[in-house]
Amino acid sequence: MCNNCCCSFHLFTSLTGVGLGVTAFFVFFHLNNIDAGSWALVSAVFAGVVFHLHYIKYCRNLDSYHDVNTLKGIQFLGLMVTTIGVTGTVWYIFNAVYYSIPMLPVNRSAYIAAVWTFMTAKWGLMLLIFGKIYANVIRRENPPLLAVSRMWFFPVGCGSFPSWLRSVFVTSEMDSKGLRSDLIVDSRCR
Repeated sequence: MCNNCCCSFHLFTSLTGVGLGVTAFFVFFHLNNIDAGSWALVSAVFAGVVFHLHYIKYCRNLDSYHDVNTLKGIQFLGLMVTTIGVTGTVWYIFNAVYYSIPMLPVNRSAYIAAVWTFMTAKWGLMLLIFGKIYANVIRRENPPLLAVSRMWFFPVGCGSFPSWLRSVFVTSEMDSKGLRSDLIVDSRCR
């Protein structure tokens, strides 16, 4: 699923996001744009979480750090961060247009804060996407020990059950590992 070139690219982009976010935090705080600096730091934090996911996948330790449930939590966090980031982007653009706030000077620019809220939304979306991808990787590489088959329950008087459907449900099926699982149906339906 993830070859070395692809993983290296993901590692590089997320590490770049961390570096740029931390740098922008210091630059915008020095220029007195507190909103843009704060959003840059928040963006760097979530880029760091994405870097963490890619790094442990690259080192092939994903299942020792996370299971499907923790990755679902990361997906939910990504959804919330994306929602907050998009809302912040719309808010800052609305304020800049409505109050005619210019792009310069930097210390009062709402557009720069809108860019960093968008970057935060982007890293939240990456958490959502890669949390889903890596949860599927864990499910595929570590199947559960006990497989529960889906059983069909039919009414007791199976006289109205069509014979062509009966043959589909009464026969045994082979799962992906070649294990046989018989579907048990009332003997009166055969």
